[in-house]
Amino acid sequence: ALVLATSSLADRELGDLGGVGNVQFENSCSKEVQGDLMRGHALLHSMFYDEAIAVLNGVATKDTNCAMAHWGVAMAYCHPLWAPPTPEELKNGAAALAKAKEVEKASQREKDFIAALEVFYKDAENVPHPERAKAFEKAMGELAGKYPDDVEAQAFHALMLVAVAPPGDQTFANQKAAGEVLEKLWVTHPDHPGLPHYIIHAYDYPAIADKGLAAARRYGKIAPFVPHATHMPAHIFSRLSMWEDSIEVNRVSVEASKSYAAKKFPDATFGQELHNMDYIVY
Repeated sequence: ALVLATSSLADRELGDLGGVGNVQFENSCSKEVQGDLMRGHALLHSMFYDEAIAVLNGVATKDTNCAMAHWGVAMAYCHPLWAPPTPEELKNGAAALAKAKEVEKASQREKDFIAALEVFYKDAENVPHPERAKAFEKAMGELAGKYPDDVEAQAFHALMLVAVAPPGDQTFANQKAAGEVLEKLWVTHPDHPGLPHYIIHAYDYPAIADKGLAAARRYGKIAPFVPHATHMPAHIFSRLSMWEDSIEVNRVSVEASKSYAAKKFPDATFGQELHNMDYIVY
């Protein structure tokens, strides 16, 4: 079934995990979990990993045969563009992926997603992270080639292209290749949170930052519940010396961070708020 998760700022104001954007993909999970499954994957695309894991684990509890819920948890523990997973995170991710592999009713497409991510977790104790990340990028590239119309396959491959881009490459070959794919997808999927998010990361360099301006102006409005989403436009605005714009989106993100912290852990401060304040000071 092809399903769509919708959300709005009103959802956020009600304290729901709304305001996360729209994600759609075919899956073999039960009808009852479709809304939460899509929401979990939307959170995954905004790198709101703790929330994505919580939502997707909830889906997996309701439907133990939901392969893409388990896959999403494993992908959250992979977290490309962040520091490499800790040993504990690798253990948790591998366990989630093992559960995904056990789902007998998974479609061939879902099995292919699982096999691609398995490359990242395989022999993690002995194979260095950069080598496994490159292997995962290659596997996702093959998956994207097999399913050229699959937005999720294309988007996650683009993310991995950025993740494994050589730091010293001033031609930005990987980043431009990823951006080209993402921009085309964004035309037909304007509310998908991952597309503008990954576009911003792809062009987060002074020489090519102007290519990310449209995504910067839109991303936070797609996922207003997510503090990281409301902050990310500042990466482009700051590169382009658009200081007032950078300050404004970080102020919005501070409020989103405070709102999230008040609901989830009232006695603490969400780390994103401090990051936003650092940008404002800069």
